Amino acid sequence: MTNEFLIVDLATLYARIHAGNIVTEDGYKVNGRAGGNFSSGDEILYPFAIGNAVIANEIIKVLNAGFRSKIALINVTEFAGY
Repeated sequence: MTNEFLIVDLATLYARIHAGNIVTEDGYKVNGRAGGNFSSGDEILYPFAIGNAVIANEIIKVLNAGFRSKIALINVTEFAGY
């Protein structure tokens, strides 16, 4: 038996978000720059609700690929409306 790990590459995700290269599967444009919709505007830069939804979707994609499951992604556009 081999040990296999599923890896979510958050460093690459964050780099893409801060470069402005993320549009979610449902077409929502993620803005990772200061004053954007991904993270707070303070010095800590923790993810807002939109940021957490984007991160959750990346985790779901890895789980779906690794376990051949069909967990539905979060509709970020709909989520952003709350």
